Amino acid sequence: MSSKVIDAVSSLKQLFTFDFSNNVLQPQMNESIVKMIQKYPDMEILCLDHCGMTDAMSKTYFQSMQNTKLQFLNISWNQITGESMPHLIKVVGQNQSLEKLAM
Repeated sequence: MSSKVIDAVSSLKQLFTFDFSNNVLQPQMNESIVKMIQKYPDMEILCLDHCGMTDAMSKTYFQSMQNTKLQFLNISWNQITGESMPHLIKVVGQNQSLEKLAM
């Protein structure tokens, strides 16, 4: 898969779930994935497991998720260390706050 697939998906009017599991994320795909996340702030499910994601990639993705309604994020089996955790914690904390506001 390439950034062309993600660019094609980004032409949809709405996107609530995106599963890119078991695909290798290439560094040149970062911009396309970030644009997709930002274009669909109502996306609730994002699966990026088994993608070879690094700390540098995950920080970029987590920062783009801060203004979303993401409720499920699968990032298992990647190359992420504790360096990415502060960014992930911020996204999770914000989304919990949004959930409380929706109640």
